[in-house]
Amino acid sequence: MVKDLTLNKLKEVLDNNKKVFIDFYADWCGPCRAMGPVVEELSEEVSDVAFYKVNCDDEEELVFLDDATTDDAADFGHGLVGAKAE
Repeated sequence: MVKDLTLNKLKEVLDNNKKVFIDFYADWCGPCRAMGPVVEELSEEVSDVAFYKVNCDDEEELVFLDDATTDDAADFGHGLVGAKAE
């Protein structure tokens, strides 16, 4: 299941999950609407990753965080995948 992520929950999510996939989307975006079901299906198939989604219109501060693309994360254009170092 893909859960909603807000700026207020970001630290908790990152602290409590080893691997996180974040899907940044907008309701008005056609490609985002097309990818939503794909990400949802992937979340049901991959059990060792926590899946979250961010509505870019509602969470602008989260979208523009400087730390959103750290060395530990890979930006794939539609989503962000990160893992904690062991």
